[in-house]
Amino acid sequence: MNQYLKLYEKDLVLLKSYMNSVNCPACDSSNYKQWVLKMGFNFVECNSCSTVYVNPRPNEESLKQFYTSAESQLFWVKIFKNTEKTRIEKIFKPRIKIIEEILKEKKIKCNRMVEVGAGYGWFSNLAKDNKIAKEIIAIEPSPISASVCRRSGIKVI
Repeated sequence: MNQYLKLYEKDLVLLKSYMNSVNCPACDSSNYKQWVLKMGFNFVECNSCSTVYVNPRPNEESLKQFYTSAESQLFWVKIFKNTEKTRIEKIFKPRIKIIEEILKEKKIKCNRMVEVGAGYGWFSNLAKDNKIAKEIIAIEPSPISASVCRRSGIKVI
């Protein structure tokens, strides 16, 4: 983990090279307040809808470059390969149970589930196996991870 964090800190330069100020991605409001500063990124909370987002944030080209060429992302692929079974058992199965309980308690029928930052799609696959939603979509910016996720039959953006 220490090696990953060192690589990640170095790779943050890729993300911070082109930052743009933005309105709230949920409601387009320009009215926000400081929420927290983490790893040099300014998280703000929208005063209109309470959405928390990074502002300013990396532009699309910076994100693309980060997810396709950052050493930390390539290193993370190795970690994923070596920890799949443990991550599924200790992280993703308990999360699925929590979601099932919430949906049941609130009597919610979920037609579409979107997982943002899906990685290899382990959570999305468990959601599919457990019939959490009729349609499951994964959003994954890393081409390597997105490719693995697609092979499991999950629709990936």
